[in-house]
Amino acid sequence: VMYLGMHNVVSFLISNEMDLYEQQSTYNPNMPVRLLQYVGNLYEKYINQTGMNKFGDMLIKLPVPRLIVFYNGTRNEPDQKILKLSDAFPEGAESDIEVTVRMLNVNYGRNQKLLTACKPLAEYAWIVNEVRERNLTKDEEGASSAIDQAISTMPDDFVIKPFLVAHR
Repeated sequence: VMYLGMHNVVSFLISNEMDLYEQQSTYNPNMPVRLLQYVGNLYEKYINQTGMNKFGDMLIKLPVPRLIVFYNGTRNEPDQKILKLSDAFPEGAESDIEVTVRMLNVNYGRNQKLLTACKPLAEYAWIVNEVRERNLTKDEEGASSAIDQAISTMPDDFVIKPFLVAHR
């Protein structure tokens, strides 16, 4: 099951896992609360679609959520960072709930193990880096030109190249 009902989020329900992925080009420490809301919506949909009774006396089995943010902004962030919902609570407050989100830095030259394992993601990191380096004016016209130049110089064996050329 794939659910695309949320802005900038792609989620998959495979076996007993509910994987939510979001790409962020700016750092956002509020991702735990956002993804908590998304997970709540997805659980509601899942429970309704499967006919489970959340009000009954039998424990319903739910898919395990995995919350991932792919970060490719310009702020210097580590290869991996755990964002926690509890960071938003008042200092010293005790909570009955915690949400953690794994933020993965997918900028070119970062997170080499991940980018080596996922060629399309490595290619995406490359193209974003090329556009940034070419768009020195930081305006829309410069960005458009930088994108065209980066796509033109992209190696032909990049699996994302046909998609980028088609949607240039």
